[in-house]
Amino acid sequence: MAEEINTNNGEQTQQGEVQQGIDYDKLASLIEGKQKVTEETVIKSYLKQQGLSQEEMAEAIKTFKDKREAEKPDVDGMRKQIADLQAQIAQDNLDRVATEEALKLGLDSKSMPYIKKMADLTKVYKADGSIDTELVNKALNQVLTDIPALKPTAKENKGFQVGGSEADKDSNNKAVEEQLSNIFLNKRSPQRII
Repeated sequence: MAEEINTNNGEQTQQGEVQQGIDYDKLASLIEGKQKVTEETVIKSYLKQQGLSQEEMAEAIKTFKDKREAEKPDVDGMRKQIADLQAQIAQDNLDRVATEEALKLGLDSKSMPYIKKMADLTKVYKADGSIDTELVNKALNQVLTDIPALKPTAKENKGFQVGGSEADKDSNNKAVEEQLSNIFLNKRSPQRII
């Protein structure tokens, strides 16, 4: 009727047997050492069958190990490259969101890059790593508040317009009426008395 008891040396079961904890790191190093010894033995055996001397065998083993090491993939370099690409993708996403928000604010394309660079966009990420568009909008608005000259102004429509602009309508209408009355010889008097 003994209960299970955990100890530092192992685990005691109901039968009174003690099982030692398994050290997986030690096990991995033992396997790696055994593989190296086996590898060395296989290489030496093969090179001995080829009829090489001890010096030639040592040189051949060194060449084999150097070649294998050179062919080994650079895992750390790959990890760094992946991290760099992920950072670039995150920066591109932030730039895209900032551009969308700047367009919603009505910023023109000439001032937009400068406003985005001046905005503090380092604090626009949510806890899950996604971009909070409201924080991007606040950051852009902060730049516009700090530098009012960058705020968008009412645009004057240039180019072809159907019907002309509102300011030109009154002056154009009077000019057209005068031309028509001159053509049709309709002279209007300023006021007609009836």
